[in-house]
Amino acid sequence: VQYSQIGWSELFRMQQPQGHAPPLSGPRKLNTIVERGIVYGTESIALYPKQTPPEGAPSHRWKVYVRGPRHEDISPFVKRVVFHLHSSFTNPHRAVDAPPFEITEQGWGEFDIIISIHFKDPGEKPIDVSHTLRLFPPEGVAWPDNKPVVSENIDQIVFNDPNEWFFNDLMTAKQEDGPPLIQPYYISAAQAEEDAHLERILIAQKKIRDEIWRLKEKYEQTATKAAQVRRMIDYQEAALPPVIAANSTS
Repeated sequence: VQYSQIGWSELFRMQQPQGHAPPLSGPRKLNTIVERGIVYGTESIALYPKQTPPEGAPSHRWKVYVRGPRHEDISPFVKRVVFHLHSSFTNPHRAVDAPPFEITEQGWGEFDIIISIHFKDPGEKPIDVSHTLRLFPPEGVAWPDNKPVVSENIDQIVFNDPNEWFFNDLMTAKQEDGPPLIQPYYISAAQAEEDAHLERILIAQKKIRDEIWRLKEKYEQTATKAAQVRRMIDYQEAALPPVIAANSTS
């Protein structure tokens, strides 16, 4: 894993356009919306599953990460991921510049991790998400000693009218069809059914949105063709000799 330790001042400078970065301005793909999903989460395993850890020793080894919904490569459009850990860690702000976008640590306490995701286009503002590190299984749930505790969330990132070169990068990062491969921390049967219903709604909305864009594009193509035909008719009419009316006699 490639990561570096950074401070807040360096983080602020890092968010500014770099000298060799693609230009902020340039042709854009107008009337274009591109959605890309990301999964972020934590995975932990107990270091002393059957005994109390020695005094002062970490109880768990864990990692925090960002990936594609079905483990696709997100590096075509993600430039850097910064994980902001608890201040008790040495160098708590850690940047990862290449996949896999993850860090591994050891500890004994749960806390919220802020994850900053930076994109290849410096004109796209970085986004921050928060995720709780889970070390222990849900209360009242049977859990094998050697089974990792996984807690994951998924988000959809929407890019409106992206730069053409960044649009090409987004298209390179094609994401597979099918439900995302995620492991929520714990959900009840009722919550699972609600989530499945919401997923069906989101899929239907996406189909409707795709159909709207398809019809809009078809309409624009038809309107363009109609305008071309109208100009051709006007040109041909202008080229016709004038019609001279015959003199009438009474």
